Amino acid sequence: MDFLTFALLLVCAASTALLNCALKHQRDPFIGALLLAVGGGASALPLLLLTGLPSAESLPFLAVSVLMALLFWVFLGKAYEAGDVGLVFPLAYGSAPALVLILTSAFLHEHPSAGQLAVILLITAGLLLVFFSGAGLAALADRRLLIHCAALIAIICAYTIIDALGARVSGSPVAYTAAIYAGNCFATLAFGLSRHGERLVRAAAAGWRPAIFWGAASMLIYSGELWAMTRAPIALVAALRESSILFAAVFAVILLKEPLRPGRMAGAGVVALGVMMMRLA
Repeated sequence: MDFLTFALLLVCAASTALLNCALKHQRDPFIGALLLAVGGGASALPLLLLTGLPSAESLPFLAVSVLMALLFWVFLGKAYEAGDVGLVFPLAYGSAPALVLILTSAFLHEHPSAGQLAVILLITAGLLLVFFSGAGLAALADRRLLIHCAALIAIICAYTIIDALGARVSGSPVAYTAAIYAGNCFATLAFGLSRHGERLVRAAAAGWRPAIFWGAASMLIYSGELWAMTRAPIALVAALRESSILFAAVFAVILLKEPLRPGRMAGAGVVALGVMMMRLA
């Protein structure tokens, strides 16, 4: 992996962790997630005027991705209603790299080298160690948390592969990402107003500026990740992207005052080792 792609993915990982901490910090994380999706879409519309639409070849991927994006924000918000960043983030994101590796190897014939495979598995092990330590084990008894995180795992795997393929034929990963966020804006508004209209309108009136800021940040982060997937194997990018759990473990303690757990820090250290090795893989 070249240095530019590597550095960009680390910036995206840290930004993703910060965004999730900001979402969890909100009084109503579920409505906050919907507002963030709408804010991202509002930011994407003027960007589309500059980039134009992605290629016609990418439209089938785009249509599925808009649905995946709506489901992602819904289940992410629900998960943060049930659990902390230190629990939800590692479980939902940590399982994805290994699953993406299996799927891309089986169906897309992207076979990583022995060194890349070892790094992916090392990062995945560290991510899971972050979760399966301390209070993480107790969280297994929370059925609602597990259902939401299981849904997130499936959604993350699905949109990672779908969007990587869509971005590769889109002609412009930035235009493709902006189109996803623009389409998701209308889908989320329709869903939110029909099911939670009063809560959504009240929250928007009080906090539309942060929603636009974090929504725009989310769009830029995802644009960078999709650009990286046009330059490197999907599973390799997914593994490095999910090193955001390393940053989330630190941010959750510093910003959200979540408990400092040795097991989580040990897992974060394993992830850090994997990230350093990723540059050489």
